[in-house]
Amino acid sequence: IKTSAPDKATIILSISTLDKSASKSQSDNAELADRVMTALKNSGIPESDIKTSSYNLNEEFQWNDVLRKSESIGYRTINSIQVTVKDLSKVGSVIDAAVQAGANSVSSVSFELSQAKQDELKTQALKEAAQNAKAKAESIASGLGITVGRVYSASESSNYYVPVYRNYAMEAVPATAGATTPITPGDIEFSASVSVQFEIQ
Repeated sequence: IKTSAPDKATIILSISTLDKSASKSQSDNAELADRVMTALKNSGIPESDIKTSSYNLNEEFQWNDVLRKSESIGYRTINSIQVTVKDLSKVGSVIDAAVQAGANSVSSVSFELSQAKQDELKTQALKEAAQNAKAKAESIASGLGITVGRVYSASESSNYYVPVYRNYAMEAVPATAGATTPITPGDIEFSASVSVQFEIQ
């Protein structure tokens, strides 16, 4: 098992607007989304690391106890944006900037490894697993009074997982003046196992 600090974060945030008019709900949402995108870019996030993950416009209903029926309360537009942050020290300030610009929900923050870092950890983990397999085989062979020969067959498997996934499925509240939302990533583990069959002599 190899442990590493994550080297990127993915934030999913949303802009939600409600209005009796579908077109007004959309236009209000577009205005806020534009402000949020500008705030993200001003926070140092390149445009290539900002993308729309989903966009929905639906009529919203609420139950009226007096009339005993559901009534339309307007049209809800939700624009969800996925942001990749490669400088983890900026995660909290990026969230704050987005919220202050008009994002009203942060659905999740996940910490991950870049593909290059995954490949590096996998190589290291497999190398150590192979060395351990050989050492164990030699130890067993010594106990049996035989000698380990060449490798007959080998197979490997590996797992990459984040032990801590922080979910912020709640309405985001702008940080107070001078404070930054504290976001602390946990370490990520990459495990590998190797199964080796040796010829014996």
